[in-house]
Amino acid sequence: MGKGIVTLTLNAAIDRIIVVTKLRMYDKNIANRTLVFAGGKGVNVARALAALELPAVAAGFIGQGELELYRNALERLGVITRFVPVAGHTRTNYKLVTEDTGAETEVNERGPVISESELQRLEAVLDELLASAEMLLLSGSLPPGVPPDYYAQLIQRASAHQVPCALDSSGPPLRAGLQAEPYLVKMNRSELEEGLETQFSDAADMARGLKALCAAGIGIAVASLGSDGAIATDGHDTWLAKPPAVSAKNTVGAGDVMLAGLAVSVLRGESLKQALCWATALATASVTNYEPGSVDVAAARGLMADIELAMV
Repeated sequence: MGKGIVTLTLNAAIDRIIVVTKLRMYDKNIANRTLVFAGGKGVNVARALAALELPAVAAGFIGQGELELYRNALERLGVITRFVPVAGHTRTNYKLVTEDTGAETEVNERGPVISESELQRLEAVLDELLASAEMLLLSGSLPPGVPPDYYAQLIQRASAHQVPCALDSSGPPLRAGLQAEPYLVKMNRSELEEGLETQFSDAADMARGLKALCAAGIGIAVASLGSDGAIATDGHDTWLAKPPAVSAKNTVGAGDVMLAGLAVSVLRGESLKQALCWATALATASVTNYEPGSVDVAAARGLMADIELAMV
């Protein structure tokens, strides 16, 4: 795995996490503490890959004013950064965490408008990186100015370099991306339902939906179910992993940590069962930290024996 994994974040976000004892709607709330992180789904994936001590390159769009923040946050972890600076500011995502109930409330900004010239600069960077990449991970929403089928375009671009892709998105970018047949796709339940334009009643029903994606050309399809675990299939074997209960501090980035674990296991040639178990343990360990994408790998290894695995 010497060539590294490229993570792409087109709509990065400064994650501002505000912790309150009890949230009072339409009233004044006093923050117990406020945490600020250089975030975005692909950035979180890169952070998780660094925790796994694997070579990673983080690419994407970052506002000119926030560029040094992102470079410093990732390069100190050993992640190579190849961000394209853009004229607008990187958006801020706000999360209110209520300590008495554990409930979370989010307000996410849309992001800067991306110009055609900025897209062209990104594509030049990607072509350079794809010449030696082992996998391209496409994560998150698309900022204004980027066409909704852009992930599909990038999957085809990577295919020309014989680089497999993993996709983690939602809405029109997800639906268009699925048509381009990425090797690995990870969604939560609502994203899976949206992507297939259907509703699922239970885990067995979701497994059938995931298998349909594999029958259409996707190598591995995964649905993350939060604290209920995850389902994964390669079209032949289908597994459900249920993690033990942990005390969660912040669930932002758990899916990104899961994607990092899945990608690494795939590149190592591990079985689907092993990949899902490890990815679920990593995601579970990550929610015990406030920093998105941060994970205690030793703690994740300690959770492995408590992951319940069953065929679906």
